[in-house]
Amino acid sequence: MRQKNTDAKARRKREAVGSVAVFTVLQAAFALAVGSLCLLPGFPAWASRICAVIAALSVLSVVPAVRLLKIRFQEIEGGELDEAGKY
Repeated sequence: MRQKNTDAKARRKREAVGSVAVFTVLQAAFALAVGSLCLLPGFPAWASRICAVIAALSVLSVVPAVRLLKIRFQEIEGGELDEAGKY
């Protein structure tokens, strides 16, 4: 029984890390695409600034995701999901 519980925790951790990793890659790709618009010749300066802000916000959104991953790890280690599954 203990081995099964440990395997479930490890699987949940892998899934959590995988989801944050996918989110990070997608956000980086979006930031690169939007940020590259700033480099277009003849692109208006005001639009370039807006694109730069959107790209920066996209990258900064990864920080809360990593913090939430840390909280998710604590939930997994605490067994909250296992306890909820008993009801």
